[in-house]
Amino acid sequence: MSEFNEFDATDARLATALRTLAPHDSQLDEPPADLWDSIDTAISPPAPHPRRSSTPHSRQLPAPWLAAAAAVIALAVGCLTVVARDGGDQLVAQAALSSDGLTGAPSGLEGRAEVREQDGRRVLVVKPGSISPRSGEYLEVWLIDTAVNKMVSLGVVAGSGEFAIPDGLDVTEYPIVDISTEPFDGKPTHSGASLLRGKLA
Repeated sequence: MSEFNEFDATDARLATALRTLAPHDSQLDEPPADLWDSIDTAISPPAPHPRRSSTPHSRQLPAPWLAAAAAVIALAVGCLTVVARDGGDQLVAQAALSSDGLTGAPSGLEGRAEVREQDGRRVLVVKPGSISPRSGEYLEVWLIDTAVNKMVSLGVVAGSGEFAIPDGLDVTEYPIVDISTEPFDGKPTHSGASLLRGKLA
């Protein structure tokens, strides 16, 4: 056959063998069914052995330690709650303030007052809205008893502000919050000209 003319003398035996091949000699035999599994097993790397993790969260604590840790956490949460309540800001009473029924006061004025306990002390928080004193006067906030006979001045109002309530003063006996306009006359008494008033509840 001409296709074998290019072989040199060292390949004469290979050429002779190729000439003797019959058609059935080119059929491939089926490999054994487990051949590929055997190859896969032989070339696959061995599975790594499980290693113990050194991270703290992978450690299993004994039941007594878990119970003790839970008790410590509960105690800490309880302490934080007590501290938050003691040092918090609690609403004690509140009042809507208005000029309704006040002689000489402009109609439609509104404000708000709150008694709050902050860090163990009581304060009156006043939000007087848009009121302003009469010309040449200033605003003052008072706590008045229900009979409107006794009153305590808490200070000068200049917009929204907080006013310390004297220790021992019972706001249930002085529940009326009053904001008046006062002249600069040096007198510590109420002028009688109230602009806002409301009762704490």
